[in-house]
Amino acid sequence: MPRVFVSTADISADIVSIEGSDARHLGLVLRLKPGDSFVAVDEFGREHTAAVTSIEPGLITGRIVATRTPETESKVRISLAQAVPKGKKMDMIVEKCTELGVGAIIPMMTERVVTQPDEAKMAERAERWQRIANEAAKQSHRTIIPEVHPVVPLESAVDELAQLDLCLLFSEAEQQRPLREVLGRGIRVTTLGLAIGPEGGFSVQEVEMAVAAGAVPVTLGLRILRTETAAIAALSICLYELGEMGER
Repeated sequence: MPRVFVSTADISADIVSIEGSDARHLGLVLRLKPGDSFVAVDEFGREHTAAVTSIEPGLITGRIVATRTPETESKVRISLAQAVPKGKKMDMIVEKCTELGVGAIIPMMTERVVTQPDEAKMAERAERWQRIANEAAKQSHRTIIPEVHPVVPLESAVDELAQLDLCLLFSEAEQQRPLREVLGRGIRVTTLGLAIGPEGGFSVQEVEMAVAAGAVPVTLGLRILRTETAAIAALSICLYELGEMGER
């Protein structure tokens, strides 16, 4: 059943209105007809199953026939600060981490980031990454869309992650503190930050700065992972070790 995200302002009594690109997608691409069903998810995570009542250019309305609040979201909100990789690797990171359950994504510039595009191009990329997150959230039946933040310097990203219950910095130079050891101490957190470096890793100065701000450096193991692999692996392991993955 097709899914769209709406706000409560789009719902009046038992009628939900879908406009813009979502309406065009439902009407022109999926070719929904009066009587067909779709799911509208509001900002409170409620799923409203609706039957199409009318189709107009740029506007579809439906009558809500059922509402439920599924428990599909992680109880631990994880924010991923990801150094911007070259090419389109960030597209995959955003898509896969959204599917897995990330709460927010903070693209960041670090010392060893390969490409340094101007602000305008970075703003365009951030908009594209948000669209990718929107589509991935629909596909994976999530009830929230992760927010993709504007691109920021490492210092700003670390300052934001340091406000959370725990901030983990993944560094290939770290050999003494495995991730499983940190998460296996019966730790209880409701917010968690993950910082993943670029292809060349974090510099010594960057690690020192992050640690001074409160980040805990950890390692994913003996093998050196590509930055996009590290992001997906780190998020998956954290969700599993915190009991938010692999269970129903």
